[in-house]
Amino acid sequence: MKTTRDTLWNGDLLFEQPARGYGYRFNLDPILLSGFVSPAVQVVDLGAGIGIIGILLLAMGKAKQVTAVEIQTSLAQLADKNIQNNGYTNRMKIINDDLRQVEISHADLVVFNPPYFRNNEGHGASEYSRDIARHERNGTLADFVAKAIKLATRPKNTHAVHSIIGRVGAIIPVRRGEELEKLLISNKHITILRRRFVQPREQSAAKYLLIEASYQEHNEIYKNNTLTENPLIVHKDDGRSYTDEVCELLRDW
Repeated sequence: MKTTRDTLWNGDLLFEQPARGYGYRFNLDPILLSGFVSPAVQVVDLGAGIGIIGILLLAMGKAKQVTAVEIQTSLAQLADKNIQNNGYTNRMKIINDDLRQVEISHADLVVFNPPYFRNNEGHGASEYSRDIARHERNGTLADFVAKAIKLATRPKNTHAVHSIIGRVGAIIPVRRGEELEKLLISNKHITILRRRFVQPREQSAAKYLLIEASYQEHNEIYKNNTLTENPLIVHKDDGRSYTDEVCELLRDW
């Protein structure tokens, strides 16, 4: 596979990824999700691609340990290189496996940036790797949610006394936001804690939705108390330049 080496944070973070036309390249979405979720100790990233979310969470000081799961061998190999190149071999590992089958222990936070299109939606990408990153060829949104809830659930052998056990964070197109929330709260122990809409510009309609939910043993006091935060505005109205908040996430001033 032909690749390129790209950087974030003014060159402090290095990412090797497929060259244009050779596979799925990361965009702003995983960066926004990394900035949105709350800190955690043990993090699992489902459908990790080249590992950008986990590496960013470690660099931001928002995770202590990360386990990343990626089904595509070529992307998992790139993620492993990125873990090494950014100095996180002792704090992050990549598992090349199907998220529907992989066995991982409990996580404090499970994150995912899933394929945005159902199998019967849109046009399939001509390049195979990009196609399965964009379409639900290897797992539906329901599969992502089911695995995330399982990982966020209290293990049977723990004696933790706090009510919030594990959290789930995701980014999804607005048109699938209601679907995601319904899937999450179909489990009686899951509560949507926070949501934040992402708008291209201040006067634009929201395009994406950021969600943070939690598994709770006794969640009655949290029900119907979802915090809807102020929208995240990506671009200034005067052109393509990013807003200060996005520049801060990119460390690009």
